Amino acid sequence: MRTITFITLLFCVTNLFAQTNYYAENKEFNESGYTYVCELTRSGDVVLRNKEYKLTEDDLKFKDTGNKFIQLDHEELELFTYESWLEFRRIFYDIIRHAFSEEEMKLLRGADNDLYVIMFINTETGKIYEVSFNFFYKDSLKYIPISVYRHIELQLKSRCSFVIAEDGKNINYIYLWDCFEF
Repeated sequence: MRTITFITLLFCVTNLFAQTNYYAENKEFNESGYTYVCELTRSGDVVLRNKEYKLTEDDLKFKDTGNKFIQLDHEELELFTYESWLEFRRIFYDIIRHAFSEEEMKLLRGADNDLYVIMFINTETGKIYEVSFNFFYKDSLKYIPISVYRHIELQLKSRCSFVIAEDGKNINYIYLWDCFEF
């Protein structure tokens, strides 16, 4: 009986430590048809993004003047319609909930895991065309392979769109972030 208990305990401990931390250092993931970059920040965040993306380096600007666009909290600018934002939220949560396997969801639930998704929206089409992901380096999200984040990116880009309001049409892109708490 002790032997069976010992073997079972040994299996559980081995399984616990068998998880791979994919994002422990700055690196590139060269996958089939895409490359993701993993950057670790000084504050302890992991940032994942497609290497091809360029907007993450561009400032928000007014199209007509080229001046920087900074939306202050007290400004009441409508960048997209409220209805399209509500529809986005519904789809966003559906995509995230279904992106992870049952085992991955068990790993992520109950802990303090927050996945921040940063999106860049085309103000001509209302479509999302760049996505990046942020999470804290100690979160269990570090055990999720890059293919899951890529799947989320592709789903957001294909399924989500916004109705751009007049204020939104005046800037080069819309920066939007959302958070999924497991």
